[in-house]
Amino acid sequence: MKKIRILGIVLIVLAIAVTAVGVAADRAKHGDGAFAVMLNAARDNVAATDSNAKAVKNAAAVEKKVSTAGDKLAAAEEASAQAIEDAEALDAALLGGETGDADVDALRDALAKLNDGVAGIEGVRSFLSEEVESALAQLDAGVDAVAVLTDAKVLALYQACVDDAFKAVSDAEAAVDGVREGAEKVFALIGTETTYDAVALSEEPACGSVAECHEALTVLAARAEELQAYAPSMSEWAQAASEAAAEASQLKVSVKDRLVIMLADNFIGVLFTAVLLVVIALVMIFLAEPFKRQWVKNPTFSVGMALIVMLICQTYALGFGQGS
Repeated sequence: MKKIRILGIVLIVLAIAVTAVGVAADRAKHGDGAFAVMLNAARDNVAATDSNAKAVKNAAAVEKKVSTAGDKLAAAEEASAQAIEDAEALDAALLGGETGDADVDALRDALAKLNDGVAGIEGVRSFLSEEVESALAQLDAGVDAVAVLTDAKVLALYQACVDDAFKAVSDAEAAVDGVREGAEKVFALIGTETTYDAVALSEEPACGSVAECHEALTVLAARAEELQAYAPSMSEWAQAASEAAAEASQLKVSVKDRLVIMLADNFIGVLFTAVLLVVIALVMIFLAEPFKRQWVKNPTFSVGMALIVMLICQTYALGFGQGS
């Protein structure tokens, strides 16, 4: 039992030392001394480590974005070429008389019949009465209205081709710029200022005529081809980001840093540990024999002590982040 009492005395000394260290650390963290400097450095290391871990995840995401952007670039080139083919096919269909669109074909057929009717009475207009001439004027206005509606419907077909090409090109531009932004974010997370030229975004073309639609399709096709030049650049951005993130991830939080932060942020935990050491020490010094006897002979006591140990372990596991 003498050894147990000596161990108890050692624990009391240790508890006093833990308390002294905890109090000193709690006071020192608010000053500008060596401990405060170490604490700030430790917090910076922890923040940098966390940021570097995020950078590694973002670098992996950038590599996936490169693959997606590559698909978008190919789709833009294909869609713009297909839109030009569709517009040219529409040109031929209009010359042939049928576009395949029921509304447009019906309007064109009706307009042709109205024009034939108007042309048929042109030779006798001078012999018609004023009432009939007034009715014919209304017919002319109706023909003009049908012509305007027909032209609008035809233009809408060309505009649909332009819209398809523009969407594909815009998606490709956004995908490429997403890779650029992702790479820059990785560098920002590791604290490196690296910027790449932003991708210029195409403006949505507004076509007022069939000719303007054809011109817009030509411009979009040229833009889709121009975007292909970004393919190697995207790979370079992603590779540079991955290498930088991998190098930065080598930074680790040292045991010293963790200990300094623990002392500064867990003052209650330090005092709890000191009190626990004192209790254990008092039991060892004054109650070692009764404790052993109760542990052996009294199951309720031993179970109760086991539950207390479990509660203490759970308390440490949950931490001391809150004052309560």
